[in-house]
Amino acid sequence: MKKLEVSFGLAAPAAFLALVFGFDFHAANATAEIREVESRIDRTEAETLARVKNGSGGDLQKIELLGKLLLFDRELSVNKNEACAFCHMPETGFTGPVSSLNASTVAYPGSVRTRFSSRKPQSHTYAVFAPALHYNESQGDFVGGNFWDMRATGTRLNNPVPEQAQGPPLTPVEMGLIDSACMVYRISQRPYRPLADELWGPEAFAIHWPSDVEQVCAKPGPAAASDPFPVHLNPIDRGSANRSFDQFGEGKIPVLLPGAAPVTRAVRLPGYFGMNDLAMSARRGPVRTVEETDVQLQRFQRYQRSTTNHHALPTRS
Repeated sequence: MKKLEVSFGLAAPAAFLALVFGFDFHAANATAEIREVESRIDRTEAETLARVKNGSGGDLQKIELLGKLLLFDRELSVNKNEACAFCHMPETGFTGPVSSLNASTVAYPGSVRTRFSSRKPQSHTYAVFAPALHYNESQGDFVGGNFWDMRATGTRLNNPVPEQAQGPPLTPVEMGLIDSACMVYRISQRPYRPLADELWGPEAFAIHWPSDVEQVCAKPGPAAASDPFPVHLNPIDRGSANRSFDQFGEGKIPVLLPGAAPVTRAVRLPGYFGMNDLAMSARRGPVRTVEETDVQLQRFQRYQRSTTNHHALPTRS
């Protein structure tokens, strides 16, 4: 399998499909479609960078431009070959744009091209309208969040969208970064860093990076259980990296819902998971304490277990 990953390169999805699943027709089209999608992603990033360099627009437009750059930057994956937009293109409702994959695996290959995700790319067009997961007393039911398996409940950042945005970069079968600090480091090396400095504050990247950060961040995740944060930072720098990683997640909201701008100088609640941002974006629910969140999650887990058997494809009678 190691040789397969190295030798196939860009053709890995098509070759892997043909080898493992036998989808000859879809495999023959996958590489061409993926090349076209990657080309569109690169053009979009270049056009957005050009707009940033022109220096026009107010604060709201700058926030939207930064969010767009984060969405269309392939350098933010472990092998620098997969942008968030690869699975979430605007013309397909911010879901997967490769028809041959949609008709075969449904899930998409990650930055390590022979690793496929275990889920269909979410359509972000509806995600921004979901509140954080909470129990609605009047309905007697749970409302909100973006995934049934609790991948993005919104209970930590008070919004499911930024929590969803933080998932793929650290998932080994998706963008594959080994440490959330790798995302912050990669952003700090990109040509749009001055825009991020302006919007997030100069403290966002005031981090003392270890000398081996490039080598560590070039290794696909997951991290070893004995070293879960392989970018070794002191506690202060780790806290700064965590906050900037939250800003990365919140930066996607204006792209998906134009006009909804997150706070760029975030107000933080001490003790609320250590890195909560009160982002002033659309449709935020009430802020919850740690204790309230724990109670809600416990109730939802019990509810989830009690109803799991009810969710299945209909059977023929």
